Amino acid sequence: MEIQRANLNAKRQMDILKEKEYFWGAGYVTIILFSILKSSAFQRDLLDFFRVPIRWYCRLIEWLVIPTYDDGFGNQVAYQAGEAWLFRIWALALFILIGVISVLYIIEGIQIYKKQ
Repeated sequence: MEIQRANLNAKRQMDILKEKEYFWGAGYVTIILFSILKSSAFQRDLLDFFRVPIRWYCRLIEWLVIPTYDDGFGNQVAYQAGEAWLFRIWALALFILIGVISVLYIIEGIQIYKKQ
């Protein structure tokens, strides 16, 4: 009887310690997360994560309107009319292909997830 009471008491103590450990662990994670968010370098990186692809997309749209290339001396030279349309078509076909492949990978991942 004494052994059972001692085991029950030890189990209660272990449960209390696990609850405290979980609480303090969550507190440490929260403090680390807030310190990372407070960092100006992290904030700049987070903004660049969204800003850089948007800038790249805007430059692509500008290039699709007036396709140019750098001649090596810092000058932007426009392609001839026939070449410009060829490059526009190839660029759009490439982006459509990338989009289709991305969708197929996502669908395949969903199917694998459903099987599991």
